[in-house]
Amino acid sequence: MSPLDGAWRWLHRLRAGIFGVVIVAFFLPFVTLSCTVQPLQTQISGIQLITGTQPSPSPTSIPQIQPQPAAGVAFTAAWVGLTTSFLPSRWGLWLPVGSGAVGGTLLLMLKSRFDQRVATEGAGVLRLEYHPGFWLAVGGFLVGYLVNCLLINRSRS
Repeated sequence: MSPLDGAWRWLHRLRAGIFGVVIVAFFLPFVTLSCTVQPLQTQISGIQLITGTQPSPSPTSIPQIQPQPAAGVAFTAAWVGLTTSFLPSRWGLWLPVGSGAVGGTLLLMLKSRFDQRVATEGAGVLRLEYHPGFWLAVGGFLVGYLVNCLLINRSRS
């Protein structure tokens, strides 16, 4: 047995943990919505993006943040990646690859939409700041995608 076999086995075990970290990241603050005119600063977690939330304190000029389907699908993709990582078949490699790709892409699309909406509707008054929870989720999806691609490539050879 070569030393690389142990590394591949370790990588195989790590892949479920990667998606577990992504799920935990959704409970951390994703963004802070702040206003330069009024005393408003609201941290929003990934779960609050899924369910929708009202910024607090709630001035009348800031609308409620509607539930974001992209965040919900990304969260579901993390669960699919986690649960299918335990499958011993080829599906246990291919489904986590898809989960990583879909989840990461949806979170980046969500960021783009938020940035565009704040730029157009915020009139320079609203500002978004992305927190490590968001970047941990995006990075986790990317790492999950890459690790599973490596394992698929190794299983072919």
